[in-house]
Amino acid sequence: MLIGRAEESEIALTLDRQVSRRHAVVEWVGDRLYLRDLSSTNGTMLNGAQIQGRVTLAENDIVVVGRSVLQLVFYPEASPKVYELGGGEETPEEASG
Repeated sequence: MLIGRAEESEIALTLDRQVSRRHAVVEWVGDRLYLRDLSSTNGTMLNGAQIQGRVTLAENDIVVVGRSVLQLVFYPEASPKVYELGGGEETPEEASG
């Protein structure tokens, strides 16, 4: 899953200007889940430390990209949900929903 400001990202953080268009990626390799920074401008943090290369993720890990904070929670057979908090701006989903 691509994390970034680009709209085509699976985890799209379009309101966070400190997030690169293609910031980081979360990927399964075998039975492990990994996080990898994609040479983003501001870097990626995992549990308070800046990552280098590919790192293993575990449940309840905290990932920080730009000003956005993501927590990894496993739910059986559920699709990912992204909640983006903006500076008081209404998102298109909020306006229509």
